[in-house]
Amino acid sequence: MDNRKKFDLTSTFIVILVLSVIALVVFLGNFAAKNNFISLPQINLFNKAAKSLNPNAYYFSSPIFNLYSAKITQKTKDSLAVDVVPVTPPVGYENNISNFKISVTDTTEITKPKIFIPYVFKTVSDTSSPTDKLNFNDLAVGEFIDIILTEDLRTANTNNLVAKTISRISDSNLLTGEIKEVNAGSIVVAGILRPTSFNPVPASIALISPTEKNYTISVSDNTEIVTTNQTGPQRLTSNDLKIGAFVTVYADTPITSDTLSAALISIYSLAAI
Repeated sequence: MDNRKKFDLTSTFIVILVLSVIALVVFLGNFAAKNNFISLPQINLFNKAAKSLNPNAYYFSSPIFNLYSAKITQKTKDSLAVDVVPVTPPVGYENNISNFKISVTDTTEITKPKIFIPYVFKTVSDTSSPTDKLNFNDLAVGEFIDIILTEDLRTANTNNLVAKTISRISDSNLLTGEIKEVNAGSIVVAGILRPTSFNPVPASIALISPTEKNYTISVSDNTEIVTTNQTGPQRLTSNDLKIGAFVTVYADTPITSDTLSAALISIYSLAAI
């Protein structure tokens, strides 16, 4: 009998200890989650149980704190109305545009996109400049922005949201097109400005109007000129710039006029050379 009582006491003690440990783990987990010390797993949006979540969160890119490629449709003194198209919509949802009101507060950070030049042979491969700050007045109706929200879109009860950060993505240092003229120290490219944002972009949205125009592009000894073939990247010279070749041109500043200096020229069609 004594041994049985000892066993019962031991079992009871173990049960109490286990329950205490479980309670402590749950308490610490909830405390850490509430204070952003840990990130809990993302909710599976395609689970049947997700039907009670904000339907406007469906088919947006994860994490759902982001609204990519949002088009500004209206602007007030402290908010923006934006249209957003899902990044990877299923068949039948390609034109499912959602509308949001984005409040901008004193703590909302508004920035320009970083300049990026993907050099191949230069030792500096990432030339991203420090992020430049913008004011709310710098944003205009009709342009596209990336938004990071202060709350998870899936559990928001309304389409009135608050922006933590806003990044303008309409400025670009990148164009593509065909070489129309080759001159001493420059080329003329019939080109189209391209977005430099690396976020997923809905195919149905043209971030920059695809209007082709002629750009006069200065080429110097500091301009890296490359192409890629079956053996990999190849270094070229200005003598390889021929009329009819198609190129991607990167400038070291945003392209705001039809004259610019090339930091990198990548020839992706050598048919005319």
